[in-house]
Amino acid sequence: MRVFIGLAIVAISIFFFGWWGLLSLLVALPFIGWKDRHKGPFPTKQGQARTTDYNAAQDIAAETPKSFRLMQDIVVKASKKATTADDLLPMLNQLLDNLRTEKPYEDNLTDRELLKDFWGQFLTTFPNWQGEYAILSDLIDDNY
Repeated sequence: MRVFIGLAIVAISIFFFGWWGLLSLLVALPFIGWKDRHKGPFPTKQGQARTTDYNAAQDIAAETPKSFRLMQDIVVKASKKATTADDLLPMLNQLLDNLRTEKPYEDNLTDRELLKDFWGQFLTTFPNWQGEYAILSDLIDDNY
C-alpha cells in the first residue's frame, strides 16, 4: 500500500510542479521504505549480495589480530594502481610470519596453503574486493 501512496505523491507532485515535482522522491522513498536501504529499493538476487560479514570479521580479528590488520593493509595497497609485486611481497612475507606466530593453523601447512587459507577466509568475509583478491591470488601462486 505504501508503494501506491508513494507513487501517487510523486505523480501528483509532477502534475502540479512539473519536473520540479521529482524532488518529491526525497519524501516518497523514505515513506515507502525498503529493507536494507543501503542496497536500494530494488530486490537483488541472493547470490549477488556483496556485503561484509561483520561477525566473521570479528572472529578473524579476535583469532589473529596482527594478521587481520596486515591483510587489510595488503588489500588496500593492492587496490592502488601504482602498486607492484615488489611492494606486496614483503607484506605477504610479514603476513606469513604473523600467521605462523599466532598459530591459528596446523604446523604442517605449506606457505602457499597457509596464505591461501587465510586469504580465503578474508575473501568470504569481505567479498567486495574482488579485483584486489585476483591480484593477490596471482601473486601467491607465482611466488609461494
